[in-house]
Amino acid sequence: MDWAVTYRYLPTLHFKTKYYFVEHYILLLFGVAVLTACNNRSAPAVDLAKEQQDLLNTDKDFSNTVGKQGMVKAMEKFYDDDVIGIIPNMPVEVGKASILKNFKDMKMDSVNGLSWVAEKGVVAAAGDLGYVWGHYQLKTKTRAGVDTVYYGAYCTIYKKEPNKSWKAIVDMNNDTPKP
Repeated sequence: MDWAVTYRYLPTLHFKTKYYFVEHYILLLFGVAVLTACNNRSAPAVDLAKEQQDLLNTDKDFSNTVGKQGMVKAMEKFYDDDVIGIIPNMPVEVGKASILKNFKDMKMDSVNGLSWVAEKGVVAAAGDLGYVWGHYQLKTKTRAGVDTVYYGAYCTIYKKEPNKSWKAIVDMNNDTPKP
């Protein structure tokens, strides 16, 4: 069928106006533009300086809680349920419940001579992940009852919870010589 024959049958399709296609094409373009505008809404801007300070404050609170309430209580508060613990000379631990059980079994709940100081904290541009690294010291007694101090470095990766708190998702450390 050629164009002349096809054009002759167009009036029988009951178009309401001679600009039917143009009107609907404009409506279609308007709909696509609206949907595109709605879909491209950017997330609210993240105040990275504030988030970084919140992250550093969380890390400091974690250290203070260890000193006041012991390691297990601090882990219960600051660890995510799926946290990964990487500690020297020990297998990698996955999950808060497993880590807490090991610390309780090793009688580590009474450890309150552990403290750390952050050197730096960094928050991702989206404000949902961050890490803190720094140095720690552990004051304890040897089995012979002699006071001793161990030193080390640590790095903790945190994620932002829906309630806006930070929870540790990876906690790792290593021993270092005395600074």
